[in-house]
Amino acid sequence: MTVLFVALLLETVGCGGAAFYVSPGSGDIFFATGTVSNVQLAISTSGVVTTIITLDNGGVLTVFTFCGNVVGQFPPNNFVSASYRQGTGCDTIVQVTL
Repeated sequence: MTVLFVALLLETVGCGGAAFYVSPGSGDIFFATGTVSNVQLAISTSGVVTTIITLDNGGVLTVFTFCGNVVGQFPPNNFVSASYRQGTGCDTIVQVTL
């Protein structure tokens, strides 16, 4: 059995921010970097908990919705690098590095 490993690097505009994804065969892993500018915990009427994070890359804001309560992994005004898997309704954190 051969495992296909493909990496694609996509550069974003603005102050050295970059995003890319790796496809190791068991689902794509996406990466994002930036300064945490907003963190919000959301609970739907059905009880689903998500965390909404805004990352700032030199004035370019990107909003992510992560599954569960991951507020503690995104301290405001800190530069972070996050890896995650995309999902339906929310994305799942793989790792966050300050």
